[in-house]
Amino acid sequence: CIADKIINKRTTITYFGIKPFVSEIDSPQTDIYIGDLIFAKDIPITDVNTGDVIVYKQDNSYLKVKKVLDIEKDNNKTNFIIDKETKTAVNEENSVIEGKLIKKIDRIGYLILFLKTLEGTLLAIALLICIAVIILLLCFEKKDDPNSIEKNGSSN
Repeated sequence: CIADKIINKRTTITYFGIKPFVSEIDSPQTDIYIGDLIFAKDIPITDVNTGDVIVYKQDNSYLKVKKVLDIEKDNNKTNFIIDKETKTAVNEENSVIEGKLIKKIDRIGYLILFLKTLEGTLLAIALLICIAVIILLLCFEKKDDPNSIEKNGSSN
């Protein structure tokens, strides 16, 4: 889809060190839900602290947002512990860490999620065609309208 090329879950667009994403899955621990527009700041791994919320992807799957509960260093590898019970860790070997969450806007991303579907893309194209036709009709409206000539001729 056209919209998928613009905001593709495997392609990260960065604006002044800020990356916008639309959440496609819920993450209740961090108060992020489907359709939320989230912004991650691109920061070095060394600047992530316990308590920060990181944005990452694993195996080209959906974007995930989790709170860092602990940080462990092992053989020059930094592991961000996101679940203490299961010792689930995020690191640069098993994930693409996009950055640190800095802002979210609730539910505004639903439009983008809709445009990523086939129906949404087709609707957007149809809407653009309708707008183009209306503009063309307004621009090329007949200037030789017989009614306007009669009115102008009778006033002289």
